[in-house]
Amino acid sequence: MLYCDNRQTLHIVTGAKLLKTSLQHVDIHNHWLRQEHANDSIRFEWIDLANMPADSLTKLLPGQKHAHFIKLLNLQEAPVS
Repeated sequence: MLYCDNRQTLHIVTGAKLLKTSLQHVDIHNHWLRQEHANDSIRFEWIDLANMPADSLTKLLPGQKHAHFIKLLNLQEAPVS
């Protein structure tokens, strides 16, 4: 399962018959992904940006968003000895 927060990318990989798009970075990798999706080797699912853990790795987070990020990663505070 691959999660993606970009609906246009998911449409290109999973549904579009022709690769007509305004995306500037469509390349051969999308053809491979389409093939794998057709063979049921890879499944794709859209996920909201707020629930995408990787997005939080690229930004400075305020306290509440940092706490949500920690929760998404299933991290726990280690006891101090």
